[in-house]
Amino acid sequence: MTQETVRRHLKFFLEYRILRVLGSGKDKCYICAEKNIFTNFQLQYWEILALSLLCSEQVQNQETPLLNHALSALVKLRQTIPESVRKRLDSNDWTKFIISPKELSTTENPCTFYEMTYQARENKCPIHIKYESFSERDIIDTIIYPYSMVYYRRAWYVIGLSEKHHQVRTFHVGRIHHLDILTDTKYTVPYGWSLDKYFGNAWGIIRGAKDYHVIIRFLPLVAKNVISTKWHKTQEAFWNKDGSLIFHVTVSGLQEIIWWIFGYADQAEVLHPEELRAMMQEKLKKMNQIYMTPPEIT
Repeated sequence: MTQETVRRHLKFFLEYRILRVLGSGKDKCYICAEKNIFTNFQLQYWEILALSLLCSEQVQNQETPLLNHALSALVKLRQTIPESVRKRLDSNDWTKFIISPKELSTTENPCTFYEMTYQARENKCPIHIKYESFSERDIIDTIIYPYSMVYYRRAWYVIGLSEKHHQVRTFHVGRIHHLDILTDTKYTVPYGWSLDKYFGNAWGIIRGAKDYHVIIRFLPLVAKNVISTKWHKTQEAFWNKDGSLIFHVTVSGLQEIIWWIFGYADQAEVLHPEELRAMMQEKLKKMNQIYMTPPEIT
């Protein structure tokens, strides 16, 4: 590994007291600390139970990144707790999911691709992927220089420079069909690059080329539901005397926010901009065509 990687790991190990420094100058060396934060603490029954429940929620989801590592850590933790506490946990039906490390899956799946991408990003190595692209309607080949990873709405995405597209793009990890780490090549993330700058004012993770000031009227039935959630960093809302809500937000692109608006059906009306009203009208026309025609059930 590179000297930079060694220095980064040493800094981490020292910070968390896994290693300590012995000597100085040319005689300076690093030795294992007698105690570190991973062993010098005690977990209570409810803390172990909480960890068990959190893992149990994900056991059936084989696409959860690092799930195998979490389960392996939980097994080790359970081996360190008093026998009385272990019996109490085992008597609880909620925690009988505990899996032996021998049973943990090692098959290639999206969570494997997540871990490989994370490893590539840590070591500054590009990745070669075969990817199911919805926009291009094909399985594409490209080399990506991973800048960051983000979890959004039950899925992981890798964001990085794509050689095929000659720009920074967002890729759904679950749609990667094959991945290789190109260990012979190194790259650096551009200075000053950040997810905040990349996403801009995107409603979610798809940033459009233009910012729009969107104004929506929500009727009283859903107004309190809308105002109770922080949907976007630019949102503002004002109450009308009739209990309806005027919602303002500035978004980069309209492709994502339109689906959110449709979720409120006839309880929401787009007041501005005209481009978004036109998009709503076009989709409503297509919906009308679908529902005005009797379905064909085969």
